[in-house]
Amino acid sequence: MISSHSRISKIQNLLASEIDGKVILMNIKSGKYFAFDDVSSDIWSRIDSYPLFMDLCSSLVRDYEADPAVIETDVGNLLNILKENHLLSITGEE
Repeated sequence: MISSHSRISKIQNLLASEIDGKVILMNIKSGKYFAFDDVSSDIWSRIDSYPLFMDLCSSLVRDYEADPAVIETDVGNLLNILKENHLLSITGEE
């Protein structure tokens, strides 16, 4: 489970491209590809800084002016899906 102090990082074996501001990823090992919408693409670009989960969510709350609980839940769900598909790693989970 992701905690506020979990650190998020991208997996190295990915092919990534940006088309019209949206990220397209392919996991080389699995052969699966993923197309992100605008918000998911923004979150993906913020992971470049190897953020803590709480810092990632705080920056999204500021930029999107949304309810912090909703952002935390939605971002946590997205990150878990990405982890399950071997697109990122999460350290410091509870």
